[in-house]
Amino acid sequence: MHSIRNLLLLFTVATATWFCTSITAQGIILSLNHDAEGLGLAATDWSALTYTMLGENGTTTDGYASGVADVDCFGERFFYVLANPYRLVTLDAVTGELLSSVMIDNPLDADVPATNIAYDWTDDKLYGICHWYDQFTNVQLISIDPATGAVEPVSDGPDYGSDYGSGNSDIDALGNRYFMFGGGKLKVWDTGTGDMLLNSALPTLFGASNLESYTHPMYHPVEDKLYALHMLYPESYDFNGPLFQTELRLVRIDPATGEVEWYTPEAVSMDGIQSGLCDIDPFNNRIFYHRVGQLVCLNTEDGSGIGAASEPDMSISPWANLQYHDLSTPPTASVGAEAEATVIPWDGASLLTLPHGLGSAVEFEGWTGAGGVSSDAEFWTVEEFGTLHVSATRTGASGETVTVERTFQIVPEEVTNDIADFEDRNACRFYPNPVRAGAAVDSPLGVSGLARWWNANGSLVLGGTKTAPQQQGLYTVTAPGCPAQRVVVQ
Repeated sequence: MHSIRNLLLLFTVATATWFCTSITAQGIILSLNHDAEGLGLAATDWSALTYTMLGENGTTTDGYASGVADVDCFGERFFYVLANPYRLVTLDAVTGELLSSVMIDNPLDADVPATNIAYDWTDDKLYGICHWYDQFTNVQLISIDPATGAVEPVSDGPDYGSDYGSGNSDIDALGNRYFMFGGGKLKVWDTGTGDMLLNSALPTLFGASNLESYTHPMYHPVEDKLYALHMLYPESYDFNGPLFQTELRLVRIDPATGEVEWYTPEAVSMDGIQSGLCDIDPFNNRIFYHRVGQLVCLNTEDGSGIGAASEPDMSISPWANLQYHDLSTPPTASVGAEAEATVIPWDGASLLTLPHGLGSAVEFEGWTGAGGVSSDAEFWTVEEFGTLHVSATRTGASGETVTVERTFQIVPEEVTNDIADFEDRNACRFYPNPVRAGAAVDSPLGVSGLARWWNANGSLVLGGTKTAPQQQGLYTVTAPGCPAQRVVVQ
């Protein structure tokens, strides 16, 4: 029989005033209940404000790394790592039963063979890092087979000086990106190639780098944004003041550039957090994080407080390695719907085929190209410039279905000739591109009448004209002293 404990809902944390009307939102937060017997899986029902043990206390021993966990919402599996020796533990996310506890392979002979795991639900893989303690913590991106614990290196070698917080990582499963805060930077790896896409110093918001840091990165797969907590430490600690004097603010980060786009002007709470104990609800725009005695919930749209549940009794840590179950409420948006299009340059002539890149674990639905042309083939053969959409679905054991989609923008490849020194770059500008067949070209290069149009076969078709060719296609436009430019005529 499951033990159920009711939770007390608090309405005020730090300077934020929270309102009861928002508390009715549903959702399940899974976590490890850490008590004297060990670890067991628990579920917090946010609408009923109940805390229920799903499995038995002491399902496994202690020795967990803080925040190093993830949940497979489709296959109903909860993953976490135990140390000494390092094991990957998998629990049934519905019953709490132990499904497996496998030794984690260590092919790189790392001091820590695996930590900061994140589940890629499009390919049914776990990604994480291994690390060495020498030279201020060196880390390397790895993948882990959740069934066997086998480890494969993903990045070519270690990234040096990447000290990090336990559990301070997340994944963009659809976009094949692994995020981590380390060494004061946002680090982004491509999980397919292992390339580091970004290694950007995180900006100071209040002009004091020695008094600021970032923690708890959480990826929003609908918005294609990272949310995190920004920490502002006091200039001097007041020993007669409250225990926690570091201010926490919610920030939103562009994962492509590392730029902080927005943050709450006022603190959402004071410190008292434990590393990595956080998660995001992407379909209801909520953030959950644990701080001393509370489970805090924020609205991602403006950072306002939704509620804070008090910690249940009789636990050392009731919300260890908490993970929000994304399918505990119906998905309300497509994953990737708001992501920027992937730009694909093309010369207009050579063979170009694109894989859908949505992962092997999803049910592929098909492509939609320019003019409404569609295909259910695994690959799309590019025949014209424009926009491509591709979509797929995955249905969980609960019956809830998530739709994923990507957009590709096929654009003319930039071509330049060997003329590098010209007097007036503005005089060489050509637009619009694409341009309508036979239309007048009012950009500087068109008005000058100097444009020469060459077709894909390399033949001159127009010269000394202020209009585009009548025939649709891809052209190379040249002019004295200007770089050659690819122009699409539609």
